[in-house]
Amino acid sequence: MNTITTLHQNLLLKSLPVGELTLIAPHLELVRLKSGDRIYDSNVPMQYVYFPTTAIISLLNLKDDGSFTEIAVVGNEGILGISLSLGSEATLSCAVIKSGGFALRLNGYQLIEDLLRAGPMQHQLLQYTQASLTQMAQTAYSQR
Repeated sequence: MNTITTLHQNLLLKSLPVGELTLIAPHLELVRLKSGDRIYDSNVPMQYVYFPTTAIISLLNLKDDGSFTEIAVVGNEGILGISLSLGSEATLSCAVIKSGGFALRLNGYQLIEDLLRAGPMQHQLLQYTQASLTQMAQTAYSQR
């Protein structure tokens, strides 16, 4: 499996115009994610964003009693690490691989550089951010 083959397995990347995808493709690295591994911990600076292709990742919030609550799930429809695109280097949640597989990894600084061009990547990430916020709100509501 190589990066070129997997670009279109992530629906967010697949939705980008060819010109935009051509610019970002050389900076993507195919990585294997193992079930149960943590990619991010809360309040720890993030270095990468991930575009899952076959892996599924859970975003978890730590509760006061030490247990975790799943607040969102990211699969091949999106991106993990969206807070980097919003100017935050850390998040309050942690990210754990729910189902092992592959993802395309991009250095967070490269993502910011791509966003500064204010092109299709920025538009897609803003739409995805809105969808993620909606998912988290629905999750929070259902756990009341």
